[in-house]
Amino acid sequence: MDKRIILFIFIGLLVNLTFFFVIDSIYTPFPQLVGKSISLITNFNFDYNPNPAYYTPDYDLEINNLCTGFATFFLLASIIIIQKSLRLTKNSWKNIAIFLPLSFILLYLINILRLLVILYFGNSQTITETLHIIGWMMMGVTVFLLWMFFEKKNKNISC
Repeated sequence: MDKRIILFIFIGLLVNLTFFFVIDSIYTPFPQLVGKSISLITNFNFDYNPNPAYYTPDYDLEINNLCTGFATFFLLASIIIIQKSLRLTKNSWKNIAIFLPLSFILLYLINILRLLVILYFGNSQTITETLHIIGWMMMGVTVFLLWMFFEKKNKNISC
């Protein structure tokens, strides 16, 4: 196996694990932004004190940093940037600079949809947890499909 691929996997794993531990422990405005986005679409009202956005139907639902879609975007961005840095792709930095903001918007919108499904159909703790797991799988598949689209698209078109 190519040493660059092993290095890619190791660096990607290290960067993403570090990110997940850091983002889970610091204050960001992202949970409030997501809560306010959902409130604009629906009649759900969130409590923002303390920091994470809370919605309390029969039990507490919390939107924290990892529930904002930012984590899945970071995963996609780190895959693409590390891949480019190790010269495992022929994509240009210009293509990456165009693709990443567009993918962030798409992942944010898909994440809002994921949270709406959880809020509307999660009428018990068990169903909510099941929907949460299915939602994370959906986000993982979306990251994979975006990455594959980016790789395939840029093999045919170069800037």
